[in-house]
Amino acid sequence: AGKSTLLKALSGQDAFISPTLFATLDTSVRKIVTPDRFSFLLTDTVGFIRNLPTFLVRAFQATLEEINEADLILNVLDASDPARRQHEEATLSILTGLGALSIPRITVYNKSDLLESGQSDLLKTECSNRKDLVLASASEGRGLGSLLKLIRNRLTGSRNKETL
Repeated sequence: AGKSTLLKALSGQDAFISPTLFATLDTSVRKIVTPDRFSFLLTDTVGFIRNLPTFLVRAFQATLEEINEADLILNVLDASDPARRQHEEATLSILTGLGALSIPRITVYNKSDLLESGQSDLLKTECSNRKDLVLASASEGRGLGSLLKLIRNRLTGSRNKETL
């Protein structure tokens, strides 16, 4: 889906990127600083995969349970994958099983550069109808500004600034 590519694009720092399954087994964290100097930590974890054998689910359980510590979840999906909605449902199922469904989420349809124009137009319409969905291309840098704005709004929406 391009999670590590997105991490690299947002942070400007190196990240191991490979199209192979389970290439990113180690969790990596990067500090992200937005153009308006808002900063947050972004964690890249192992991806969620449907129909994993039970022994693999148990192996990743500790990593997956860390998600309950998150203030916000970015669900990164491959926009060009015809099964992206099934992948989104699989993620929601896993989040439910982890007790993390109440954590605010942003869905990122990444790899929009691989879409044909008709598909792209449909997803742009879907994005305008959903406040939790961003169409992006981490490899080309498209949609990242919108994503950062949405992240900032979600992370600061319920906070008050106080001077002591």
